[in-house]
Amino acid sequence: MSLEVMLLIAVVFVHTGSDAHNILVAVSHPGVSHFKSYENLFLCLAKKGHNVTVISHFPQKKLIRNYRDISIREDIPYRYDDILERFKSACVHLHMLLS
Repeated sequence: MSLEVMLLIAVVFVHTGSDAHNILVAVSHPGVSHFKSYENLFLCLAKKGHNVTVISHFPQKKLIRNYRDISIREDIPYRYDDILERFKSACVHLHMLLS
């Protein structure tokens, strides 16, 4: 399986002497569906008081207490907007061919 399709989630717990933990999550896959399937877990952990740091292509739109984003969005070799435009163009071209 190539690195592009692999989903890497590394969770590191560091006991701090209290009930809260420092949690590091690294999601390297640029597909939003892979991230969304675990996002609620990350958010719930932060809501419960754990310090959650998430490295991903999908930073939160607003600040969340105990949740820190490290965005690697610009590291994607392609832009999702570009893919959408290419898809639209291919659909128009296919429609013209079939008409």
